[in-house]
Amino acid sequence: MKRLINKLISAVIITIPLICMTIPVAAETDVTPDGNYINGSNYDEYEANPDYYSAEQTLIRERLIEKISQHPSKLTGGQKTLSIRESEQDNKYYCGPATVQIVINYKTGANWSQSKLASEMGTTSSSGTSRGAIVKELNKYIGANTYTDVSVSSIGVGAGAQYSIDNDCPLIYHVMPTVFDSYEGYTSSGHYIVGNAYKIGWSGSQSFNEVTYFDPFRTAKGSYGFHNVTLDLMTKALNAKDGHYIMKAQ
Repeated sequence: MKRLINKLISAVIITIPLICMTIPVAAETDVTPDGNYINGSNYDEYEANPDYYSAEQTLIRERLIEKISQHPSKLTGGQKTLSIRESEQDNKYYCGPATVQIVINYKTGANWSQSKLASEMGTTSSSGTSRGAIVKELNKYIGANTYTDVSVSSIGVGAGAQYSIDNDCPLIYHVMPTVFDSYEGYTSSGHYIVGNAYKIGWSGSQSFNEVTYFDPFRTAKGSYGFHNVTLDLMTKALNAKDGHYIMKAQ
């Protein structure tokens, strides 16, 4: 009997660590500091843009969605253009600083150098500029909570463009530029462009569903400058990257 008891004790001791190794434990990285759950597939996105998941930004977006649902031009259509200043990006990875420079200049008249903005936003040749850094920089120079980061799935391109531009705020679209013809033959990990106009609705018997953007990068195919594209094409370019853009927050 004593020998049998010893064998049973040994079996239990050996089994315990094996059982412990198979018990699933929630990883710390699944929960943000604000208590929001982030599944594994989205955690890289959270690490790159943690502010997007903050309680403050979540509340701003919820209120924004409600405002946009009541915005007049969302129902009636219309058109509007903001006269932004053209500015070519200083190098291949300065699309973030260039677009931020353009928006700050439009809103305040200031003309900060792209190198200064890049330094403040942590722009690098390997990873470019994060959306969160762009939102912070815009709000630093223009005013607290003037801009926010939204997803196409929560606020469609047309509704976002109408609301932001009607409220005198250019947008910054985060796109995969190879969707556009002007980037044929190029490779890219992503690109920022400035949205300054929309034309949505009817004019007589003709319908319009387009936005205008300014591209600060120059390719041999003529990417630099202003371009009109359909809402469908802009949505495709956004979703081909990460499905996000930056717009007027309140």
